[in-house]
Amino acid sequence: MALPKKKGIRKLVYEDQRYFWTVKFDANALKLVVRVGLEEQPNTFFVFTVNYEDPWLSFPHQSTNEVNAITPKFIKKSIIYANEHVDWKEKSVCIFEYSNGIFTHK
Repeated sequence: MALPKKKGIRKLVYEDQRYFWTVKFDANALKLVVRVGLEEQPNTFFVFTVNYEDPWLSFPHQSTNEVNAITPKFIKKSIIYANEHVDWKEKSVCIFEYSNGIFTHK
């Protein structure tokens, strides 16, 4: 099954494996929800959340965001964590959380 050609789906190659990733904002929970999966098997993916506070809503106080941007480098860190700590490629969905500078598995 091929990935749909949609805006917002980004691709990444890490250790000769092709991945895709998307980022969405959950306004109710004030979290960024990041989905990372295998390009060859789009139904095999993991999800992690990152707490996110809108800096404009917290003005004049400084926001407490740990991550200012979800970058390919950050996605690689999540892939490394997932590959080392969980057999996510055998499960349909795995959920992690990024908080205090570390990933944790739920």
